[in-house]
Amino acid sequence: MNLRLGTSGLNFPEIFQQADQLRIDPWTIPTMVEQDSYLYQTTRYNQTVVGRSMVCSVFVCAMWKAGGLFDAVEGGASNVNCGEFTPYDTQLMTFLLANPNRPPACVAADPSNELCQLEGQFTLELANLSSKKPFAHMAEACPGTPPSYDRPADC
Repeated sequence: MNLRLGTSGLNFPEIFQQADQLRIDPWTIPTMVEQDSYLYQTTRYNQTVVGRSMVCSVFVCAMWKAGGLFDAVEGGASNVNCGEFTPYDTQLMTFLLANPNRPPACVAADPSNELCQLEGQFTLELANLSSKKPFAHMAEACPGTPPSYDRPADC
């Protein structure tokens, strides 16, 4: 929460007080965009280190971004914040094209699956796979309210 307000080291009551001074509704702080430039302190191998905080979808997006896949987005890759991506967002990307010529091992393992799934009792189906062309500020203002998690078309 500190990074979203441009502060550091504040506890929750102090963050709320700072938000009030900045005339920011403190309940909107969690909805502020997670910038890819944010660095967090953590411990790795018993050493204090500073780095990005990433879950799987953020990591995938960051790899795509580093590889130049978002360079064609209006304003460039800097207008895509991977910290806002969910697993669903990554599967939507048009970078993921179904391969009509799946390797024989994939076909043998699961003949009716357009993806390559080699293991598992259940078939993985990815809704809306490869259906969204990347755009500037995507996923930055998408609602995520359970139970349906419905999203507007521009998310």
